[in-house]
Amino acid sequence: MVQDTLNLLNKWFTEETAPERPKLISKLALLELCGWLENWMDDFIKELSHDQNCAIEFIDASVIKPNHGFNYKENFRTMIAKIMGEYCVTIVERRFEAAYPGDLERLKNYLGQLKRLRNDFAHNQYNSVIITQAHFQAPSILVTNFYQNLAQILANFRLVALQVRGELIGE
Repeated sequence: MVQDTLNLLNKWFTEETAPERPKLISKLALLELCGWLENWMDDFIKELSHDQNCAIEFIDASVIKPNHGFNYKENFRTMIAKIMGEYCVTIVERRFEAAYPGDLERLKNYLGQLKRLRNDFAHNQYNSVIITQAHFQAPSILVTNFYQNLAQILANFRLVALQVRGELIGE
């Protein structure tokens, strides 16, 4: 589970060592969290396409593999629309917002923040002196500020989307 990995990285982060170690562990923790997020989205898309007569090979090749990222509009929403259609995505978003007010905007914000952090760290060497890498977060901050909140929001989004899908296919 990603939270266990982040907790272990946090333990390593706080140990007294060479000054570059926390920086490297911070980058690794962020990449682990982003990897979990992309895997969650891929698994969700496969689950969403189940029982809609979609061949998993088609979903992998045409929806998941061409997707590179986890931004809400450009990546996550686009994949859902390829499975359910634009009209149904709008229904999911409306129902999600009605059931969990403010969570759609929070989801978009969390994904946007993570994308910016990930891009800053992934596109620079660990010993870079660029301003964007001046502040490294402990893995525990990623767990508290991102993982726990995102996991709950995504779980609720999943429930709403699967409910809408069920209505579409007559479950």
